[in-house]
Amino acid sequence: MKKLLITILRVSAGSVFLISGYQKLLEGPASFAAIIRGYQIINGAAVEWVASGLPWIEFILGAFLVLGLWRKAAMLALWCLNTVFVVALSSAFFRHIPLKNCGCFGEAHGLSFTPVQALFFDLFLWVLFFYLWQVRRGGAALDDVFYSHNL
Repeated sequence: MKKLLITILRVSAGSVFLISGYQKLLEGPASFAAIIRGYQIINGAAVEWVASGLPWIEFILGAFLVLGLWRKAAMLALWCLNTVFVVALSSAFFRHIPLKNCGCFGEAHGLSFTPVQALFFDLFLWVLFFYLWQVRRGGAALDDVFYSHNL
C-alpha cells in the first residue's frame, strides 16, 4: 500500500510539471514571456531565454518523474525549480505586484491560479518533494527496471 501511495504522489507531482510545460509549449514563448516580465525580476534577453527554455525543462523533468526514470535527479531538479517559483511568487506578493495569473500553466483557461493560490500550491509541492526525497525508493519506476541501485 505504501509503494502505491508513493507512486501516486510521484506521478502526481511529475504530472503537474509535465502538463505545465506542455501547456506553455503549446502557447509559445511570447505569451509566457509577458507573464515573466510581470514579475519584474528579470528583463531583456533573459526573459526570452527563460520563456523559451523553462517549458521544455518542466516538460522533460516532469516526464522523467512520471516515468520514474532518473527519478532522484528529476526530483531534485524540480524541487530546486519549485523553490525558485516560491521565491518569485513571494517576491511579487511582498512587493505588491498586481499579477492576474501566476503563469504556472501559461494562459490556460481553467488552470490559472492567483499568485497567492500558486504560492500555497508550490509550498505544498515543496513539502511533497521533501517527503518523496526522504522515501528514497518505493513504488513502480523505470529506475527499478534499468538500475539495481538507488539513484
